[in-house]
Amino acid sequence: MRRRRCERRRCEGRRAQDDRGSATVWVVFACAALCAVFLALLAVAQAVQARHRAGAAADLAALAASDEALLGRAEACATARRVAHRSASRGLGSVSGRYAVLCG
Repeated sequence: MRRRRCERRRCEGRRAQDDRGSATVWVVFACAALCAVFLALLAVAQAVQARHRAGAAADLAALAASDEALLGRAEACATARRVAHRSASRGLGSVSGRYAVLCG
């Protein structure tokens, strides 16, 4: 009986020593997971911001083209391209009320 108790105590001591540092591993994995989630959120936010900027540039080019639409298609398209170029985008179309000006 005494041997078994001693063996159990020795085993319990080893288990306690074997588990040391396991919290550190869990913390490292948790930090890595949080960093991955943070990077994914940053990528999504960057994509949303780029979409909003592109939409705003396209709207601005469309408004500029619709302002010049009565002067003719060539003038409207030139204005839309000029505004789109200044806002670093490629705006190729405009809609003004019922009329559409498509620049190719």
